[in-house]
Amino acid sequence: MDKSGNAKVIVIGVGGFLGIGEKNVAVPFNALQWSDQPLPSATTGASSAPGASANRPPTMARNPDYPDHATLNMTKDQLTNAPDFKYASDTSSGTSR
Repeated sequence: MDKSGNAKVIVIGVGGFLGIGEKNVAVPFNALQWSDQPLPSATTGASSAPGASANRPPTMARNPDYPDHATLNMTKDQLTNAPDFKYASDTSSGTSR
């Protein structure tokens, strides 16, 4: 967040399994594309909503008040190879308490 309260980056956990072996990477917030439209199914191109088809809209109503989800146009390899993000609390000066 910047001093004005605007998000500059989003931290995403990549790699690993169930949080084990995962690393955090920072992605510019403006790289996300926000949408309130249903995501297409990977196999049919239809909505991912249960019982939905290409000819029938999903049963859930669209919410015009806020975006439902974000997509990021990066590959798994790009995210995996991105530099690690470290929180300020993770970069201690080496002193113990």
